[in-house]
Amino acid sequence: DKILSVNTAEYLGAFAEIHKFLDAYLNRINVIPILNTNLIESGTTYCDALQQCPQDVYAIRGIAVGQYRQVGGLAVFKSLGKGVEVLHEERQLYQYLYSYGNMHFEKMKAAIQYLPSDITQNPFSIIDWGCGQALATISIMHFAKLTNSVESYTLIEPSEIALKRGALHVKKFS
Repeated sequence: DKILSVNTAEYLGAFAEIHKFLDAYLNRINVIPILNTNLIESGTTYCDALQQCPQDVYAIRGIAVGQYRQVGGLAVFKSLGKGVEVLHEERQLYQYLYSYGNMHFEKMKAAIQYLPSDITQNPFSIIDWGCGQALATISIMHFAKLTNSVESYTLIEPSEIALKRGALHVKKFS
């Protein structure tokens, strides 16, 4: 109720106020939102693998599955907190895509059929709140083939490592 009552006329203030409520609800301490910052993963083995990979969500998941087999396991899976914990390390990123990637892709594939038929007539922006590794955004780009109509992408995520990976994924498609 508190979040729904926030005045969104001044979006930066609303952003900070909504985060304050979410942080209190989730018992997060000392969370400082990062605004208008370009964060993208670079210089990693994953970046190299992604560069060689086709523009395909399942191929991207395949990279994570291969890495998961080297670093994943029950302890890493439990650290995901049923997919809602803020991720802090790379092996959690691999585990998440291994465990939940296909589910995200199928949900988005089902939802895309309800997009307005005239969506590509005007440029639009994608805002992905709680984006994680930007699976929803890249699913839209992959299944709906809308990249030419998108003028901007905004990824919002409390996990810096997931946000950087998500930005890298979006860059792959755009």
